[in-house]
Amino acid sequence: MKKIIKILIFIVLVTLAVWVGYKFYITKTDDVSKKAIERIQQKNDKVITENKEENEIFEKKKLELEELKKINKDIVAILDIPDTHVYYPIFKSEDNSYYMRRNIYCNYDLNGSIFMDYECEVDTSTNLILYGHNMSSDNMFSDLIKYKEKEFFDSHRTIYLYTLNDVREYKVVGSYIIDLTNEDKFFNFNIYINKSDAMNSIDYIDNLNNMTVQSENVYINEDSKLITLSTCTYESKNARLLIVGVLQ
Repeated sequence: MKKIIKILIFIVLVTLAVWVGYKFYITKTDDVSKKAIERIQQKNDKVITENKEENEIFEKKKLELEELKKINKDIVAILDIPDTHVYYPIFKSEDNSYYMRRNIYCNYDLNGSIFMDYECEVDTSTNLILYGHNMSSDNMFSDLIKYKEKEFFDSHRTIYLYTLNDVREYKVVGSYIIDLTNEDKFFNFNIYINKSDAMNSIDYIDNLNNMTVQSENVYINEDSKLITLSTCTYESKNARLLIVGVLQ
């Protein structure tokens, strides 16, 4: 009996050690991308003093993006949701799997990176679709889960996207939960990248309405430019949380 108890205690201790190691690894690996951005920001602060004028903000973010692209040419933009942990470079490759487990240096990383659907074009697509993991360490897209709560939703409705050509401000119109294996809650959202005869931006939002968690009225027309952020959520095995914003 004592031997069994010792074995059980050993198993528990090993499991705990693995869990602690996993948490430490995730937090540590995330620092790779974060520190790269922080170094560039510190460097740029010496070049452009912080100013609230739109043109000054654009020049500062453009310089930051140019420096990031020197590290990795696949970076196409910077995503910023104020007062959250979401401030990341956006990657785009030839498929949607490459950056799922790779960081800014293209090294293996459990956190992966925030990446744009490979069919999107940052300057022309009607709907920019971005993917990121929901990590337990507050990294990547984990903060998006908070958009299920009305108080958080109401106070975090602005999303910024910084590109080499402009600063874009999106207003969040809703948070939605879809299920990839449930016909009643499924919507193939990532087929809507450009307006067509089959679907426009109003149709896109209408298709999501019966899966709404939180929403707010925002002016939208058939040609409205959208941004969709996608991450895992755990209402079911194949559930996904979508945050959709409309370009202002």
